[in-house]
Amino acid sequence: MASEGSNLAGALLEIIEFRVRMQDAGAINPRPSVREGSRQLVNHLRSIPADEWIDFSLERGSNLVQYVRRATGEVLVEMFLE
Repeated sequence: MASEGSNLAGALLEIIEFRVRMQDAGAINPRPSVREGSRQLVNHLRSIPADEWIDFSLERGSNLVQYVRRATGEVLVEMFLE
């Protein structure tokens, strides 16, 4: 079973940039794959219009989260959460 949601690219960018800053400051210390995935997602989101919808889903049990552009179906990032 998956947990799903969506957000506008601009709002999601603000959230993920904040998390990256927290990682850089040492306030949170996720596994390396999450750190890298967060940075990749920020890079993708910077090139997407702020009003474009991004869907995300978390596969329970596997902890795989996937971020997808709704308009194109392009998978921006897949990463395993802790």
